[in-house]
Amino acid sequence: MAKKEFSSRLFDAVENYYHYNPDTLMPLMMVALAANGKLRIATGNSKPETAACVLNPKEIIDYEWVDLDATLKRRVNKWIKDGITSIAVEMEIGRSLLQIYTTLKNNDERDVVREYHHRIGRLVHHSSNEASEKAQRQYATFVLAEALLNTPVSYIKDRYLNIFNHIWNKSGIQPKRPRLRVAHALKALLQYDGKGLVYNPFAGCPIAGAMLQSKTNYFGDGDTNDKIYAGGLLLNYGMGVSNEHFLQRDSTQWLNGKQIDYVITTYTGFINGESAFDFCLGKCLNDPDFKGRYAGMVLPKEIFEKETANFKEALKRDWIETIALLPFGEVAVLINAQKTTVFKGLIRFIDGTNPLAQHTSMQELIEDDMFSEYIKVSNAKKKGYLKSLIVSELPDRKGFGKVRLGDIVSKIPRAVYNLDNIDEDEHILAYINRNETYYGNRWDENIERRPIKNLFNPAYYLDEDCLIVNASGPAEPRLFNADIGSAFFEDGYAFALNGFENPQWLADELSQSYVRRQLHPYGQNEMVPEPLTEEDYLNLILYIEVEDFDLPDVENAEAPAQIQEEGADALPPGFELTDDNKRYTILNYISCGAFGYTYRAEMLNCSNGSKEIVAIKEFYPRGIGDLTCYRENEKTCRVMYDETLEAEFESLRKMFRSEPVFLLSMADIADNHVTEVKSLFEYEATGTTYYVMKFYAGESLKDMIINDQVPSSEKLIIDKIVIPLCKALHAMHSHRILHLDIKPDNIVIDENGEAVLIDFGVSQQYDDNGDITEIRGDIHSYDRFSAPENTRGTMKHFCPQSDIYSVAATLFTMLSGKLPKPITVDADKYIMFDMLECTDLMKEAIAEGLYQFVNERPVNAQAFLNLFPGCENIKLD
Repeated sequence: MAKKEFSSRLFDAVENYYHYNPDTLMPLMMVALAANGKLRIATGNSKPETAACVLNPKEIIDYEWVDLDATLKRRVNKWIKDGITSIAVEMEIGRSLLQIYTTLKNNDERDVVREYHHRIGRLVHHSSNEASEKAQRQYATFVLAEALLNTPVSYIKDRYLNIFNHIWNKSGIQPKRPRLRVAHALKALLQYDGKGLVYNPFAGCPIAGAMLQSKTNYFGDGDTNDKIYAGGLLLNYGMGVSNEHFLQRDSTQWLNGKQIDYVITTYTGFINGESAFDFCLGKCLNDPDFKGRYAGMVLPKEIFEKETANFKEALKRDWIETIALLPFGEVAVLINAQKTTVFKGLIRFIDGTNPLAQHTSMQELIEDDMFSEYIKVSNAKKKGYLKSLIVSELPDRKGFGKVRLGDIVSKIPRAVYNLDNIDEDEHILAYINRNETYYGNRWDENIERRPIKNLFNPAYYLDEDCLIVNASGPAEPRLFNADIGSAFFEDGYAFALNGFENPQWLADELSQSYVRRQLHPYGQNEMVPEPLTEEDYLNLILYIEVEDFDLPDVENAEAPAQIQEEGADALPPGFELTDDNKRYTILNYISCGAFGYTYRAEMLNCSNGSKEIVAIKEFYPRGIGDLTCYRENEKTCRVMYDETLEAEFESLRKMFRSEPVFLLSMADIADNHVTEVKSLFEYEATGTTYYVMKFYAGESLKDMIINDQVPSSEKLIIDKIVIPLCKALHAMHSHRILHLDIKPDNIVIDENGEAVLIDFGVSQQYDDNGDITEIRGDIHSYDRFSAPENTRGTMKHFCPQSDIYSVAATLFTMLSGKLPKPITVDADKYIMFDMLECTDLMKEAIAEGLYQFVNERPVNAQAFLNLFPGCENIKLD
């Protein structure tokens, strides 16, 4: 949980508490009582029966951890001077919470150290003796109580679920999971009316049930684990939900003898081989009196690939109202035994993994129809139909062939090795340090070579360069360098590179979004990473650039012996650049262009210690005229070139600098949806120029098209793509700047799921007379997304319609999957209409931007935007 979601002091107090008190839930009781005004700090001589902690100032004053903290030592001395002999965190506990207190207190006194040792595999002592450590844990509890009592009760109540969820995760009692997002999704689906009986049969994750605030109408089957059950009771108590019917009961027995109106489950596990979702669905189907709604979570393959008898029966009865694939690799399903007429024969399908939906709240994702697609129940009954909504074949790309990964790499035998029969010098394990962040640095990233005495699991023996990938979750491709020495490896999969001459290209390609979609078409489960097999990797299909545009079949494609290597002389990971009070550490190479390289880097603000991931562009021209740069050496990475070409180098550098200057000039327009530039600087050590931009982690529009992720919702496309791009055009054109290279590759999706325009490398600025102020390279483009006047070299004056054409062409490709052509006659327009799957108003708007002649297109971004449905009255100023 981020600090911004509740006070910094409270956040820090929770962090401090769990540093000394691992695996406990006592903070949950403290928060629940604080929210109800039943927590206090008392001083005196007595020891209350229900206290979270009791401190003796005279006892702790001599402990090492007090002596090392001057502020704390003064405080304890003042307590002693004031005659305070005991400080207790008292809890006013009624009969209903007494058993919970006993459970948690016993855990604190008996199990904390043992559980800490068990969980992390080692015992950490914070001070020199056991009594001191116990007192230090007690003091951490006191600090937390102080923070709670200094926080307004209204503040705690408003953020109770957030605080509870953060503590629940910190306790480590259950695997980490986006529980709040799950709960919000189910709440939005269930639409509880505040009246009917709510049943939560698997309440091990109790947040969703408590969020409904159904008071005395809440029935739940608490977990058999006493601590988890106690946590559920405290959650209900803090939310004002009755615990009268929240019992440790066998969920498989169901709730008999009651009219159930709402069922809610978050459990995605299995009962006797049957998913919990399917089990509950069967109970609802078999209850002749069930006329209610059931919202439950389930793993994607259980819905999209398996067709259970219960699911088929629900389809037959037309009970399935909504299927929502959520961004974190889980599916929320709404079953409604009494669907309204509007939903009869239809299922609302929501793909929350779409880049345009990222960071959207669960409530908005579920309730806003722009994220929805309506499918026919009759189609959903067809075998494989639901899977086809998410999983599709990799499309052909012009200029690229396809090759199977298994045609490039090969399996390595995995066996149980007896090290007694192997030279001691070779007793080395290649260990992946997963505590370090993975950045995609290719060779040996996070790989440590550790001496070992025994191998207990089957392992690979790596004696040649290899590709290493994870056995579950994200692939995180790494390259093992055998020149450093051979090693055993057991934490993932390893494949022989077979002398492939460009393994760095291979590692980069395996990190692309279209490959991730093949491995995890339903998104990545944040709680339990989905296991992968060697065959899953070997069957991956990769795009390979080919000289001609004939696309070979996968079966007949040959593995290339060598692919032109990009970024071979890019700055290495770990290389540092400095600018005033900023330090930039290169994390990985991203891409290259004629003017140089783009990197992902970590920016450290040396003034306040804050860090941020950024993108950095380096001026490093290659192959422009006679000029090609090279590095002085691998240590300094200084940029070198033929000294006789210095004038050309400086002329190109001036052009390079003008790009960030253009972008910075637009900073005065809020919400401009163009790349955010943070700084421009020269670095003397490398002898070249850099500029720093915001790093956009989202996919490009090109990725969305390739991955078949273009949403069917016209409103979503207008809100997230059309309006932002028109804002970008308006910002540029207001400063007489033309982009001149707008295409799907140069449009990325930001953290709000909205389009941002990047790569102003060929942009031009114009004066008040419409003339180019200074030509920055070739103003002619030969891209299919460029306006006709630009591709033919006839564009000499400022012409906003050229960028408008490119936006229209991009939208056309998004909605048709075809490359655009300019409209010259009415017949072209109607042919284009047949290719587009959208409303007539949307087709007309796109067509207006695609006319051959400039004067037939909208005059500016404002006029273009107002053509789109729902945008008639939007003002860009």
